[in-house]
Amino acid sequence: YLLSARSLGEELDVPAFSAIATTTGASVLLGTAAISGIPIRPASGEAFLYLLLAALIPQLVGHTAITWALHRTSPALSGIAILGEPVGAAIIGWLWLGQNIPFGVGAGCALTIAAVALAVLKRADEERPANATVQ
Repeated sequence: YLLSARSLGEELDVPAFSAIATTTGASVLLGTAAISGIPIRPASGEAFLYLLLAALIPQLVGHTAITWALHRTSPALSGIAILGEPVGAAIIGWLWLGQNIPFGVGAGCALTIAAVALAVLKRADEERPANATVQ
């Protein structure tokens, strides 16, 4: 996904590419469930709402943002930044759902964010022109 998006360069139409990728993913998921005999029906109307929200927010917004970021950075750096997604999920679960974050998970989250930050800062430092001054 990342390499395909990046290879298109400036010709990449972010909304179109995201729509194709999301539709492909949904088709493969639904097709696999159908072939496996897994019924595709939500347990309730509320469950359907949350499934819809899960499809719209992280998939459409998140993956579209990743695709857009590929105009500005490398697939490797985008891939490293994606490692922060579980950290965001843990924080949302804590804030919104009141879930506890065990010490080991919290330590892993902190380590992940530190590693992502180091990678992003190192990349920014490498891309800065040699004669640029820090203000």
